[in-house]
Amino acid sequence: MALGLRRRLSALFVVSLLALPACHARSLGQGQAAPRAPSAPVVAAHSPKDLPPAAAAPAPSAPLLASQAPQRAELGAPESQFVVRDVKRGQLLLASSETSATRLLAAASGGLLQPRLGWLWLRQGTQLRVLDLHQLDAAPVTIADGLPAVDRFSITGASDSVETQDGCDLASIALDWSAKPNITSELEDAPQLRMVNAGWLHAQRHRPLDMQPEQHEFEAAKHKARLPRKLLACDVDETCGAALGLGQLGIELVLVRQAGGGDCVHVACLLHDPKTKLYATPPYARAWGPADKTSAGTCGPYMFDRAQSNYLVGDQLCKAGAGCTQLAGPALGWLEPGDSVGAPGIASLEDE
Repeated sequence: MALGLRRRLSALFVVSLLALPACHARSLGQGQAAPRAPSAPVVAAHSPKDLPPAAAAPAPSAPLLASQAPQRAELGAPESQFVVRDVKRGQLLLASSETSATRLLAAASGGLLQPRLGWLWLRQGTQLRVLDLHQLDAAPVTIADGLPAVDRFSITGASDSVETQDGCDLASIALDWSAKPNITSELEDAPQLRMVNAGWLHAQRHRPLDMQPEQHEFEAAKHKARLPRKLLACDVDETCGAALGLGQLGIELVLVRQAGGGDCVHVACLLHDPKTKLYATPPYARAWGPADKTSAGTCGPYMFDRAQSNYLVGDQLCKAGAGCTQLAGPALGWLEPGDSVGAPGIASLEDE
C-alpha cells in the first residue's frame, strides 16, 4: 500500500480488545440458508446526465472516527492490520496480528473492504458510505441513500471490483461506477434508493491501485488428493478432491463436499500434508490422521497476509505455529492482503 497509508497508520488509538479464546473449527454460516425472499423488481437509481460536483458528506449521526478514542496504541506494521466486524457492538474495527490493540473505524451494520483502492464501504442506517483508509481522520463520504436492510454488496469500478463472498445468492446492493454511477437493489424492493454523490465517485476514476493478490479456487486446482470415493460428495465430480496450497505453510486444502442447498452452496474441506499423506480438520491442524478418521471443516476463503503465513478465515485469525484465535466477528480482510485460497459457502460438516 502507498507510503502515505504506512505513515498515517503508524500510531493509532485503543478502543477495545478483541476476545481471544481458543480456536475451534466453525462454519461460515449456521445451519441452513434462509429461504429466498420473494423476488422484487430491480430498482435502479441513476445519476443525472451531467455528473454533479462532489458534495460534502452529511455530518454522521453517531461517533465514527477513531480519533475520539481516549488512548493511543500501536497496531504494528500496516501489513499486519486487518478489518473485523464487531457483531455485538455493531462496529468495524482495525485490528492487528501483531498486537491486541484495535481502533474504531466506524459504527456500521455492514461493510466491504476494497484494499486495492484503500477503501472501506459502509452501510450506516439507510446510507452507503465509503471511508478512505488513507485518511482515517476524515469522515466517510456518503454515496447513496435509501438502502434497504441488506448487508451484502457488489461494487464495480472502472479498474477494480469487489463483492461479498459468502457463497449465497441472496438480496444485495450493487453499485456500478465503471461509467455513469448507478446503484440497484437486487432481490429486495428499495423504492427510495438513489445516488447522492456520483460526482465524488466520478472524480476517483484514476485513483492509484495497490497490487492485485491472487484468488486460488478449486475449479482451477492443478491436482487432486487421493481419497477414497466414499469420502467425496460433490455435485460436480470433477471438483471433488481438488487440492490448493495454503500460502507458505506446506500443506493443502482439499475439497471433499460441495452441493447446492437453498440459496447457498454447502461445502466441506480437509487439510492435507502431502509429505506424510495425513489429514487434519480445518481451519488449523491440531492433530493429523487418516482421512476416514478426520472431520471436515470450513473451505474458507482463507485470506492470507502479504507474508503468506497468517490468515483470516470466518471469525478467526490463525498464525503459523500458534493456532487460531476467535475474533469479535467476521474478518473483512487485510489492509495489505496476500493471496486468498478456497471457496466461500455454508460449511457442510455432517458425516456423509
